[in-house]
Amino acid sequence: MSATFTTPAKDVRSMSFGELKELQHAWYCEARAAGVLAQIAEVARVLGDDVTERYGPKYRWLSPSRSVEVYVDDYGAYFTVTVDGKPVVSTHSTERLFVPGAWLDEISAAYPEAAAQRAARGSISEEMERLRLLVALTPFTIEPQGAP
Repeated sequence: MSATFTTPAKDVRSMSFGELKELQHAWYCEARAAGVLAQIAEVARVLGDDVTERYGPKYRWLSPSRSVEVYVDDYGAYFTVTVDGKPVVSTHSTERLFVPGAWLDEISAAYPEAAAQRAARGSISEEMERLRLLVALTPFTIEPQGAP
């Protein structure tokens, strides 16, 4: 997950509310454009636990250090990331938060495994669909072209 994020022109503690909102918007847009948000959600969906209770699907993934937690609510169409309990990402339409940091390294390390598992599931799913079609078409005899 390599992305470049805007570097604040000054110490964020001295920024006005408007400047902070602009920075928040810039970081979120940069993360979305670089595919970082999609990769975070993919790690949770594939490697995380299904925590669906009433309305789902929902997933929770904890990093190996247990400091990074990703919660994906596909029913609500948003996800959050916390680092040691502090929110650093929210894709909820009322918040749109992304704070880049070293925490991304743990997700980046997990992403290749998530992508490999997703690819394997895709090929298994395709084979299952092929077999379903084969069974559906089996009653029909189809002669290869050129057969007598």
